[in-house]
Amino acid sequence: MKKSLLAWILLGALAPGLNAAEVVTSAAAFAFPTIDDGAGARAIAMGSTYVGIDEGSDALLWNPAGLGAMADPQIAEHHTAELVGSTQDIAVLGVPLGGSNGLGLSLNYENDGAFDGRDANGNQTGSYTANAYGGSLGYGVGVGGGLYLGVDVKFEQETLAQSGMSAFAGDIGGLWTLTPMFTLGAAYNNLGPQVDGFPLHQGLNAGVSSHFFTNDSTDWLASASADSLTNGQTSIHFGLEDTLLQLLSLRAGYSFDGSNPITLDNSNALGWTFGVGLAWHGFSLDYAYVPLSDLGNMQRVSLTYDFGRVCAPTTAP
Repeated sequence: MKKSLLAWILLGALAPGLNAAEVVTSAAAFAFPTIDDGAGARAIAMGSTYVGIDEGSDALLWNPAGLGAMADPQIAEHHTAELVGSTQDIAVLGVPLGGSNGLGLSLNYENDGAFDGRDANGNQTGSYTANAYGGSLGYGVGVGGGLYLGVDVKFEQETLAQSGMSAFAGDIGGLWTLTPMFTLGAAYNNLGPQVDGFPLHQGLNAGVSSHFFTNDSTDWLASASADSLTNGQTSIHFGLEDTLLQLLSLRAGYSFDGSNPITLDNSNALGWTFGVGLAWHGFSLDYAYVPLSDLGNMQRVSLTYDFGRVCAPTTAP
């Protein structure tokens, strides 16, 4: 069982949980490193700072408190082209329930392809496949004064060759809109039991965002967050977005390992992220590009439909 778990951890290290521009993880310390892999091309392009932005149905994947601030129902499909030919798809539904209450539901599937099996002498013994699937259910509510609280529960099943492992976890979060231009957010992710003696990939993620220089032709959004793992490292993230004419959005993000001071040569940098988005009549098409140096790159595409309007900045209940 220990060898199987190690294979899972290594598989997760090659999958989205160790995306160098998204999160820092010690693969040997965690089970299910991919269970907290936030999605959404917009969020990833902005350096994974969405915990303090938290607009729309994507709140379920970062900070469930934002579900209470949803103005209109949303559906979204998030597709990721990962390393070594792996793919991941996450479908999200967000539904406002009225009275600053909101519900979110997600389903996900990851296909990590086929791998060669070899014996102790290196001889090929066949091939095996690896995949994962799961889902989550979340609820957010506004409690007054611009403050929202939220919780979600989630499940993930991972299969490697003929063996499988499963995990249950939950997130709790808060979102506080101090002014229409300034928002604070925090979430503790993956509260749950250990898997075969290994803790889940869990920790506190906190951030801040601000809309500024906003008028009919442009809307700037700046964001920053810190992700502190309970049994691991801390990473610092920054993001910037400019939306032109409520149609075209240009995005960039930057992340680095918070355990070391920033140096001029950026030797401790996790890296840059870039993205672009188009919005038209309730549809939003977003793209994120994540370069991973010698490992190659990852690309994410999201398609979202807002049944009322394209998501606007969070407002107080």
